Amino acid sequence: MEVRLALEEVVKAYDEARKTFGKEEENLILGRETLRGKLLGFMTSAYYRRPKVVKYGEVVLGYAFRDFKPSPKSPYFRVWVLYSPALEFKEKPAIYVDIANKLLSNQNDGKPDKALRKFLTALNENYADATSLEVPPSLSDGHFVTLSIIDCDERRFPEFRLGYNFFLSSPSDSKELLPLHPRFIPIEVYKAYAEGELQ
Repeated sequence: MEVRLALEEVVKAYDEARKTFGKEEENLILGRETLRGKLLGFMTSAYYRRPKVVKYGEVVLGYAFRDFKPSPKSPYFRVWVLYSPALEFKEKPAIYVDIANKLLSNQNDGKPDKALRKFLTALNENYADATSLEVPPSLSDGHFVTLSIIDCDERRFPEFRLGYNFFLSSPSDSKELLPLHPRFIPIEVYKAYAEGELQ
């Protein structure tokens, strides 16, 4: 399934579903249906902005290119995600793949400056934090694209896979990307996603 068409379907489905959202749906997207989920990040300002992202945000396409699971028995894992609001990424999502491949190979010419060192730390350290951190132009082929590291729970995302994923974004409310819960993805799109057929 072509990923641009899949995104259109998900946007339509989410916008329709959002009209009847209650607290249950909001908590499901925010991951607050468990005690750990309710407490995760509650001392940060981002925590209190997340409901606005659910209410006003738009469904966007991001590209997950790295993950880390601290323990094989733990259901929790971290994901490194590229996202850009630029129109060129909507029209040619494969740009994400090219940039991700470059980042994974850590191609960097010359001595890194302070901004590049900060970025490389976020890219390579398993416990680093990054929210909407701009990828240096030298690593993004001059495109505007950001890196976010997102904490996930495999019980909420049982079919999670690296590659194209759907998120909620509302830059005027928060820099965070929120992963879109599978419940709000149309069945045919989710099936293609789970089988690795989004291209």
